Amino acid sequence: MNYNEKLRSIRIREAIVFLIVGMIVTGIITRVTSLDSIQGFGENLLIFIVFLGFIYMLRGTTGFTDSIGSAFEHKNEIIYLFVINFLFGFFLVAFITFFDPSGFDTSALSKEYTGVGFLFNVLSSVILAPVVEELLFRGVLFNRLNEKMSLILAMLISSLLFGLFHGFGVTQFVFGLCMCVVYLKTRNIMVPIIIHILNNLFAVIFAD
Repeated sequence: MNYNEKLRSIRIREAIVFLIVGMIVTGIITRVTSLDSIQGFGENLLIFIVFLGFIYMLRGTTGFTDSIGSAFEHKNEIIYLFVINFLFGFFLVAFITFFDPSGFDTSALSKEYTGVGFLFNVLSSVILAPVVEELLFRGVLFNRLNEKMSLILAMLISSLLFGLFHGFGVTQFVFGLCMCVVYLKTRNIMVPIIIHILNNLFAVIFAD
């Protein structure tokens, strides 16, 4: 079976099970080791465990290589949506900073991670997090909600939850809506994953 088809058949409760297991395992490891001294370790470990969960749920499927290749056939959509989201985020930050200069401090972002913690966070935030979040919020949540309700409502709910997952911000909500649109158009989860990776890569670069 093609992994895109299998992804659309995964139930929300299955994904939630791996989230809960990930939280439990992360909590145990951070309590019995000193690894929690590495900034961001717990959050990144949770992402990695859920990533392994998706590997398990998608075991035996095919089409990964073909999907990556065909994703770049949509390079115009990738470029357009990346630029739109980047500009939207830039102008929103500028707007917030104009009225409240302390409302968005990029220096805090650049100093939050150092050394091993920085490398660990970059790997997680630029590669693993985009993969896991697109598989979870678009591949599973959006698809399953769309089976039970209208398309617009499914887009709004999945994007709202995506925003809440990130502490809720307007940019994350809008980004989630855009990823739903591009996923609907291409039916290839690799396309939103690539856009998400580019988005997070630039966020890490400009936060430095």
